[in-house]
Amino acid sequence: MKLYILLLTALLLISGCGRDNSAVQLPDRDLVIYTGEPFMTESIWNDLSYFEAKYNCRLLIKNFPDIWQVLDSLKQEADSTDADVICGINSALVVEAVESGLFGEYKSENLKFIDSKFCFDKTNHFTPYAYGYLGLLYDSRYIANPPRNYGELQDNCWDEALIMPDPEKTGMGRAFLHQTAAQFGKNGFRYLWQGIKKNISIYPLSYNDAYKRFLAGEGYLIPAYTTMSLFHSQSRSDYYKVVVLEEGTFLVEEFAGITAATDKLVLAQRFIDYLLSEDFQSRICPEKWMYPVHRNVELAAEFAEVRQIAKDEIYSMSAKTVKAEEKTWLKKLKSDLGRN
Repeated sequence: MKLYILLLTALLLISGCGRDNSAVQLPDRDLVIYTGEPFMTESIWNDLSYFEAKYNCRLLIKNFPDIWQVLDSLKQEADSTDADVICGINSALVVEAVESGLFGEYKSENLKFIDSKFCFDKTNHFTPYAYGYLGLLYDSRYIANPPRNYGELQDNCWDEALIMPDPEKTGMGRAFLHQTAAQFGKNGFRYLWQGIKKNISIYPLSYNDAYKRFLAGEGYLIPAYTTMSLFHSQSRSDYYKVVVLEEGTFLVEEFAGITAATDKLVLAQRFIDYLLSEDFQSRICPEKWMYPVHRNVELAAEFAEVRQIAKDEIYSMSAKTVKAEEKTWLKKLKSDLGRN
């Protein structure tokens, strides 16, 4: 019997040789994901059992009211953070995130399925996995004719109708700031904000809070992705509609990055790969109400109802421009809005 046990033990040891003993192969690990999803799109992170089963791990999702709060928390936690991966950082916050020094570089092999135009971060600290276009969501029960352009948005008839997520401390507010800077230039955008500030009712410190206030009727206009009207129509609230102003729209991408403090680097890299897989990308439309970046993933049929965006309507901004100008934009905007 002893001889049998010894032979069995040797066989098991031999069979383990040659295997990858990296973090991916170790059992019972937790991968901690920080994200800042608006309350209406949490479902995309609720069932990732395929990944958990494949890599014998557990995903722990910590959802913040806004993606800026995620970044702020990571800055405070620094090397002591529990987070391994951050998801949902948008293109308006990527430069600030990279400059924090809190993230490591990783270039997924699955980027070969992604159009290079989505690779906003050329340093490979952040990987794109979804995108959307900015518009203004409005409640058609109270607004029959929404503003068609920024000129009309400055009209007194919209007094306190606009809920504006804080441009400094929310991802969506920062994106709207970038849109105006792209459309009107580094000086012209200030005049636009000076014109609309009288119509801004409040500057919530998270998009979650801003959206809840919108739904509660505290305002009737809010920056949102053009696809949000589809989300509401699917939930039988088809009176929420989106207008794209005549001056155009702005491309906003969402990214994932691996924290420099993680002790599960290989597993975190596999998770980034998974976000670019067809399995996960096929969930972007019906569960996140955004567009997938994978070129082989078709849009959900319902997306035919979303307002189509022409190429000449789309504004974007390079990371180089953001790095050079953003601090000045924020400083001037605080002064223009009287929020010093």
